[in-house]
Amino acid sequence: MIHKVKKARERRVFDMVYGDRPRLEIVDSEHPDFLVRLRNELPHCGVEVAEFYYSESEARLQRIPGYVGDLLDRGEFRHKDDKFALTLDNVNILTPDNQVKAAGIKTIIQQVPTLTDCAGMVADLVRDKDAKLRDAFNWLSHVNLVVCDRTDLLGHLDPSAFYNLYCLAPLKAALFSCRFREVFFVTRFSNGWSYLPLKMLILLAELYFFQAVLNKPEYRDYADSVREVVKLFASYLNGAGAGDVRFRCDQEGYETVYGDCGILVTNDLAVRVRTYLDWPLPSDSSVIRSDFVQCLGQRFFEDMAQFQADNTFVTELCFPVKLADAPDTSQSVGSSE
Repeated sequence: MIHKVKKARERRVFDMVYGDRPRLEIVDSEHPDFLVRLRNELPHCGVEVAEFYYSESEARLQRIPGYVGDLLDRGEFRHKDDKFALTLDNVNILTPDNQVKAAGIKTIIQQVPTLTDCAGMVADLVRDKDAKLRDAFNWLSHVNLVVCDRTDLLGHLDPSAFYNLYCLAPLKAALFSCRFREVFFVTRFSNGWSYLPLKMLILLAELYFFQAVLNKPEYRDYADSVREVVKLFASYLNGAGAGDVRFRCDQEGYETVYGDCGILVTNDLAVRVRTYLDWPLPSDSSVIRSDFVQCLGQRFFEDMAQFQADNTFVTELCFPVKLADAPDTSQSVGSSE
């Protein structure tokens, strides 16, 4: 019974990203949680599902039926650690002019981490899942990770705020070093539930930062064509630790392929994002190695780091989740700063 409930939760999260893709062959599995095939002649890929809570106590509050009521009514803790992480108290609800609207409301209080801390915890989660699935990467065409954010700490924000708050050095390093083809982050913003392809988001941001630094006078001699700029960008990503970065050209322009997507720069300098949706990556793409440091020098990495520290990237790159597919809302509990 417990396994069926767990599998149902995993499938609900899976469908938030994959539910609108037609004609998928989906097989329940373990390590990873699902096997997916787009058509018979193609190999299976894998999808691992993870739920992100900011503490184990919060996970128990949300996932154990009746736990909140047991705490509020009888003070019954289900785990010894919850006695230290959770505080039971009575609070007063005040009006804006400090008048007591309701007195003595039973409340569960716990400390909530900052978004910076949450981003670091998501980075740890990505690394842990990557390590646990090391065998799956060897026998499947590729594996994706879907992380469902159960914290509700982004619920008051616009999607455009996400990159600046979450895509910090620890998370970028974890995304670059992991073997997942894509990492999807499912969360609730002020406009509803959405998912973000994190590798795609990082790739797009890095391109704009890269172009800005490459336009400095000391580097302009290296950017004499769109082709060379895109090849340098792919080489830079490899040198920054991104791993399997590919380059290709077609009649539309030049493309950096990374993860499950490509960033195409056309000859007239328009930027387009291509998503491959788990299909095989283009056979005419070639792996770009990191001869970048020898070409432009270590100083470019330092200039990139400084430019990223002084600037940010704003985008609403996310995909809405149908309301019917959104996860159950968590039970209301009190919190402290």
